[in-house]
Amino acid sequence: MQGDPDRRPRAIRWSRVALVVHNWLGLKLALVLAVVLLSGTLAVFRFEIDRLVYPELRVIPAPSLASLDAIVAAVKAAYPDWGLGDDIPTGVGAGNLAIGIVGVSPDRGVRTIWVDPYRAAVQGDTPLVTPGFFLAKLHRDLFIPEWGIVIVCALAIVVAVSLVTGLIAYRRFWLGFLRRPRLRNLRILMIDLHKLVGLWTLWFSIVIALTGLWYFWTLVGEEKLGFPQAVERRALPDPGDGRLQALGPTAPEPVPLATALARATALYPDFIATYVTLPGRHGAPLVFHGNRGEVLALNATAIAVDSFSGEVLGANLASDAPLSHRIGAMVNPLHYGDFGGLLSKTVWCLFGLLLSGVAITGVAIFWARTSRAAVRLMPSLLRAFHPWRGAMGWLKPLNWAVLVVTAIGAVLTAQFYSRGLATLPARYAPQDVGPWRLGATLLAGLGDASDPLKPAARVVAVVQYCPGCWDDIRRLWVDVGPAPPADGDWGQRVQGRPGFASARVMLPDDLGGQRLWITAEGWDRRVHRSGWVLRKPAN
Repeated sequence: MQGDPDRRPRAIRWSRVALVVHNWLGLKLALVLAVVLLSGTLAVFRFEIDRLVYPELRVIPAPSLASLDAIVAAVKAAYPDWGLGDDIPTGVGAGNLAIGIVGVSPDRGVRTIWVDPYRAAVQGDTPLVTPGFFLAKLHRDLFIPEWGIVIVCALAIVVAVSLVTGLIAYRRFWLGFLRRPRLRNLRILMIDLHKLVGLWTLWFSIVIALTGLWYFWTLVGEEKLGFPQAVERRALPDPGDGRLQALGPTAPEPVPLATALARATALYPDFIATYVTLPGRHGAPLVFHGNRGEVLALNATAIAVDSFSGEVLGANLASDAPLSHRIGAMVNPLHYGDFGGLLSKTVWCLFGLLLSGVAITGVAIFWARTSRAAVRLMPSLLRAFHPWRGAMGWLKPLNWAVLVVTAIGAVLTAQFYSRGLATLPARYAPQDVGPWRLGATLLAGLGDASDPLKPAARVVAVVQYCPGCWDDIRRLWVDVGPAPPADGDWGQRVQGRPGFASARVMLPDDLGGQRLWITAEGWDRRVHRSGWVLRKPAN
């Protein structure tokens, strides 16, 4: 007996399935997605926003730039007791913006020092967490350690799927570019605007989705999921400790930065340096980053120069790199519109606002559909703030939880970077380590000012150098144990320049009777050691 023909299953309408998926993704993650989209849109003008807020960032351009040596000397003269970051901008492309150098103050925390790149004049300092920094970090990881970047990068999948399903659901979408919105009522108007703006921002959505997927692959997939590397890591030559064997017994004189850069440009005349990375340990090279005129690859070329002799050790040239490397270099400029000055930034900001509007109108359309009469408008709005009811359903608490953690993380980040190391709990006052006075501070982690002294915890030991000590100390190690470390096995090597010199150490299961040890080796190869009782910070 044949079945009733009217009971045959209906054919699947893929446009309907696509619409369901499109609505579900846009609604369930609406709050977090809106924050990420809007913060990224405003972060396009992060430097310009800071320039409006802080006069220290404003300069008048001049025909030529000051030398890197003059810039570094001016900063050291103005802040003699501050540690300086490794990256020093050259000022190329700065325009009317000062260049920023990150510094660590003993009592004011991590700040940014602003220098006129044309006159090598220090203009002052600002907090590290400026409005521009806040927007950029909010967009990057929501101020959530470890998992924030996973959330943000995963939203690239949401944008990509929403883009594809939206085109499938909007049948014959190519006819809608010039379709005028209908003014029949508010719901119809929002639907038509959602479709129209979505079509005209289509190219921008594709750029953001593709660059976001690249971030997901490289920052989440490779780091946490075992994905194969999208871009092969190309290591520059690094003589390492072998270079130190030929130096001493007195501290060697480093090569001037101008001389090192001149050696690099003599070998590669078309090279334009945008910034230099100073060596974080003796024996490591100076690395000049820049380009040779490549499109959308401002810092894709790197040249290593011996920090003592000025010899060019090697280069990673963008012109010799594989295609994946060139693509990787283009991702940041394309994602932020940072390649054509104010024009490209304005276009990216405008279309970012439009894309954010597409997401917001999508949510508004759903709510409008559920409001059948004006008398029910207020209850519908009230349901929007109910912990689990409304369009977002059971994912609403997750959205709010992410935003609450983001707010807490932003406050803690600002507090951490504004505190000097002297104010943190696990600080060990400087004492004599041979001819030098060195101290240390233990941190639970970068950005974490909580108690680091916990059994079996992995902590960051930040070493405080006395003025001029970094140049005189050939190598430095830190260790934790009841007795001094054995000769030749002195613990973890300290990396980084003053203010940023640190090493990760593992605390033992039992903290009783333990000491923090610092071992320093001079250029005369003599080894000196001192220790501090690893006491529990006072309550």
